[in-house]
Amino acid sequence: GTTLLNCFVSPRSNTDIDSLDQIIDDLRNQSFTLKSEGGWGQNFSWIRPRGAFIHGVGVETPGAVKYMELYDKASEIITLGAGKKSNNTKAKGKIRKGAMMGVLDIWHPDIIEFITSKQQASRLTKFNISVNCTDEFMNKLIHVEELKSQGLPYEDEDKWSLRFPDTTFKKYKKEWNGHLDEWESNGYPVEEYQTVSILWLWNLIMESTYNRAEPGILFLDRANDFNPGNYMERISATNPCGEQTLAPGGVCCLGSINLTQFIFRNSFNFDSIRTYVSYMVRFLDNINDYSSAPLPEYIDSMRNKRRIGIGILGWGSALFMLGVRFGSEKANSIRDKLMQIIAVTAYETSIDLAIEKGLV
Repeated sequence: GTTLLNCFVSPRSNTDIDSLDQIIDDLRNQSFTLKSEGGWGQNFSWIRPRGAFIHGVGVETPGAVKYMELYDKASEIITLGAGKKSNNTKAKGKIRKGAMMGVLDIWHPDIIEFITSKQQASRLTKFNISVNCTDEFMNKLIHVEELKSQGLPYEDEDKWSLRFPDTTFKKYKKEWNGHLDEWESNGYPVEEYQTVSILWLWNLIMESTYNRAEPGILFLDRANDFNPGNYMERISATNPCGEQTLAPGGVCCLGSINLTQFIFRNSFNFDSIRTYVSYMVRFLDNINDYSSAPLPEYIDSMRNKRRIGIGILGWGSALFMLGVRFGSEKANSIRDKLMQIIAVTAYETSIDLAIEKGLV
């Protein structure tokens, strides 16, 4: 059946995630998610890079980006339908097209191929793609940029290692989970595939985005720091349009309030906003019980984590109604107060709900 939710990030196996068996299993998870008309996201950094040796069969792998083409083709076929108008009165007028987010971490050896992949016509057309820029990368980039701007020597610092775990290491199958920082913090070996200029790599992202509006940028280390559930999960990707960062197997039910409906006598009626945000929290939370989902991991996330997301629409129109210039200091001040009220109200209502439902 279909689902009322749009935001899913693919579950991930606990062991041997880089095996063909697990890749095909993940492809199955993607297919069932799209079949239910849900949007699907995945961080592909757990797949070994192009040219890595596969010792079992004695060949080199085509890499993470090439494997993404399997998902791309599956999305095309699963959401195509008959490709013609149906005479069946029960048939939908139009099938919802597959929506996917593909993520690759900035340390992955296939990152250059990933960044430039959509510069090629007809490649990964069913994906939105985003580069996850880690804190390690951004801190080093900022440092090098500062040295360069001050006219100081920066060339020795302007280096970034593209690397991947040593797949022959005895704990690889059991412990590799796609998170290189955890792997390296354990002192486990990595193989360096290439060292590039960090400034060049950042400029490559910017040029690609300028030319084709992709890839996007994610800061998942930041998302994990701010995630209220970071004690029990690690965010790895987003849904197709990036509204919601999610852990593997994560689900989110999203809704928005129309800000133009809360203007009274040339100002926002913040009391009314509090009331309706509280209503929305309860409404969206109920959907977690009401909706179906295509995988048991999604059901578990819906019923137990019960994640929801409250957004806004009509911000520009609301400012126009208030006579406030978009992007001005006054607009920013109003925005800060507005979003603080929405966030605090949502948190407070969620706490009340948890108490009412016996979840704390």
